[in-house]
Amino acid sequence: MRYKIADKSMEPRFREGDYVVVSKLNYLFRKPKIKDVVVVKHERQFLLKRIIRVSSDKYFVQGDNKKYN
Repeated sequence: MRYKIADKSMEPRFREGDYVVVSKLNYLFRKPKIKDVVVVKHERQFLLKRIIRVSSDKYFVQGDNKKYN
């Protein structure tokens, strides 16, 4: 799937207006781990975030840009 970055929370690596292509196939072979970048659905938006912590089957994410988390 293709997503357009709609905010500044992942700058400087991913900038507002950039496109990312995401494949679900990667997660068929391994679970996401800390430092992976993932797309998460929050309400009606899809957000690009980085996994910062894993606890049991829960993933905690945040953006790289501390000003726009």
